[in-house]
Amino acid sequence: MYNLIYIGIIILIIILDQGSKHIISSRYNLGDNIKVYRNLLFIRVVKNTGAAFSILKGRQRLIKSLTILSIILLTYYIYISFQYDGLIWIKIGLSFILGGSLGNLIDRIRDNGVLDFIYIKLKGWPIFNIADIFIFLGTIIVLVG
Repeated sequence: MYNLIYIGIIILIIILDQGSKHIISSRYNLGDNIKVYRNLLFIRVVKNTGAAFSILKGRQRLIKSLTILSIILLTYYIYISFQYDGLIWIKIGLSFILGGSLGNLIDRIRDNGVLDFIYIKLKGWPIFNIADIFIFLGTIIVLVG
């Protein structure tokens, strides 16, 4: 029963990610840059053909393969964690990472790149999306948990 909660978290993250990308792509065009809050938060629509911070740009086959491998490993670790009581934060963190990874993989398979659109104007800050937020938060939760 409790395992369904983590599956629900993963599905919810995919829905939030894909829904936000659908809304952005239906309202804005690639290259649009819209100020949301002061001179700090923008919607800046880009297609990222790389991984985090655009590393491996244009290497979609490699990125897809690495993502699929990480999804298999994450699924295995979540499955193993179900064998133990407790570990709630680890299960939540892994579910966040898995949901975000699946959200971005859907983009990579469909569009050969990921739609990024959230931009916080800070030096060196990347443009990111909802899936990236959950991958980041999940990583922090797993490391701290």
